[in-house]
Amino acid sequence: MQKKICCILLICLINSFLISGCIESNTSNLLYVDDDFNSSTQGWNKDHFSSIQKAINVAKTNCTIYVNDGLYQENIVIDQPTYVRIIGSNPNETIISGNKNGQHGLFIDEQPRVNISGFTIMDCQQGNELKGTTAGMYVTSRNNSIHTIIFKNNSNGIYTLDSSYNQIYDNAFINNYYGILLYTYSANNSIHHNLFLSNNIGCRVKGSNQNMIYQNLFSANTGGTYVCCVSNDNQFYLNTYVNNSDFHAQDWCLNTWNTTNHGNYWSDFYQIKPGAVDQNNDGIVDVPYNISRGYQPEDYPNKDYFPLVNSPLIKNIFTSKYGIGMVN
Repeated sequence: MQKKICCILLICLINSFLISGCIESNTSNLLYVDDDFNSSTQGWNKDHFSSIQKAINVAKTNCTIYVNDGLYQENIVIDQPTYVRIIGSNPNETIISGNKNGQHGLFIDEQPRVNISGFTIMDCQQGNELKGTTAGMYVTSRNNSIHTIIFKNNSNGIYTLDSSYNQIYDNAFINNYYGILLYTYSANNSIHHNLFLSNNIGCRVKGSNQNMIYQNLFSANTGGTYVCCVSNDNQFYLNTYVNNSDFHAQDWCLNTWNTTNHGNYWSDFYQIKPGAVDQNNDGIVDVPYNISRGYQPEDYPNKDYFPLVNSPLIKNIFTSKYGIGMVN
């Protein structure tokens, strides 16, 4: 009888661990971060923390970390094989600052899977030098969801390395050297409904294949999209390219710049280039748009065969904040 009771107690104990989502008995599956929390805060260093990194250190799979408004000068590393949600309370007021110290704002290592939203991630660069490998978010894992974040004043907003099947959407990339850099074996990523504003290059694809880049706004960058270095079979469609100073897009590889019936909007094309008109009023310019190859301007293996007469409506909460209006 005694053995039976012990067995039942053991089973109940195991089940309680499984249901909690976080294995440590003193840790909830809901964790809270506020830069004003201190030792007088109830749950201090158990489920209430003053830094994001401290919460991540105790988070087990299926934990959610809620981060209140504040300035978090951290270089965060997520390297445990977990699934974790990190939710900032307000993307304008919940700020992760790299403090220009040459380190990444947030590094997602090979094993974790993260759903993160609601932050500004800024000043991840080396001093005042914007160009470099430092990133607001450096990602080497798969199946992450990155959304509703402002990436500002970083060498790279998001830098992926051998990182695939990520969803990157509803973000703003502002005044970075590269807004997004998909680097080396980063494949099958979905990048959509983002604002790329005043970056050196909005989105660069280097050595990466089979990514989908669609319904983004590229405005006032030096270059909108740059594709190179055996980056083939990527698809770009329903993007808006407007007022990028050097080029809207350069593609040195073999990619697709439209679907079967929709391409992209190019502000330098419709009724500006000779013959670029829509005579049958179907919303598609009657001639293809040539995608540049930089210093080989007469070589156009890539074309947008269905360039749009009007900019598609792109829903992104940051477009109005930064004075960018999207109309049909």
